[in-house]
Amino acid sequence: MFLNSFKWALVFNLGWLGWLMSPIALAQTPPEQAELLGIKLTEADMKSVRAHLNNLGGFKQDRATADHHNMDKFFAYSNLRDSYYVQFRYDANGKVVSAKRLLRRSGNHFNNDYRDVETQQVARQLIETYGQPNQVIRKSLNGLPSYASFVWQDDEVRITVDRVGSDRYAPIFIEYEISTDPYVAKQENEDDAENANPLNNAL
Repeated sequence: MFLNSFKWALVFNLGWLGWLMSPIALAQTPPEQAELLGIKLTEADMKSVRAHLNNLGGFKQDRATADHHNMDKFFAYSNLRDSYYVQFRYDANGKVVSAKRLLRRSGNHFNNDYRDVETQQVARQLIETYGQPNQVIRKSLNGLPSYASFVWQDDEVRITVDRVGSDRYAPIFIEYEISTDPYVAKQENEDDAENANPLNNAL
């Protein structure tokens, strides 16, 4: 019994090693250069995110986040059809601190049919850009079948492919987390001061 388990683990790990070391896995774009929908996340802010998605078209902002200063959620209706939504979080100065893309459970974008998408399929696409992941983690919840979660990370950005709630049958998400303080103090500038003063806007 022990030998069978050992053989299975050995075959599994060798299989992952062979796949990760294939030529497609040797791309070396660092996570700090990560982009989502053409937005370079380490340089983006609320204003540039909203303007970019407006120019792309095919996204509708969640009304609940329209007046938020720390989060935007955009539903995909005629663009990025393999996803339910994309979500951005910001610090007090409007800089992006994280971005998340929630994938639909099934669709022909990954499979050419309508079977459920697997984390390995999503990871393969990211490997084309970022190379092999830093971590491959086997997860299971309440005795359900296990699945693989993937992490790419450098000093600036952490990219995670996982399932909502670590549930084998839940939707898959891709999350980008920027290594910065999300609670940084607001930096006032002259334009902000003028706009904040009601006397400057009164006629």
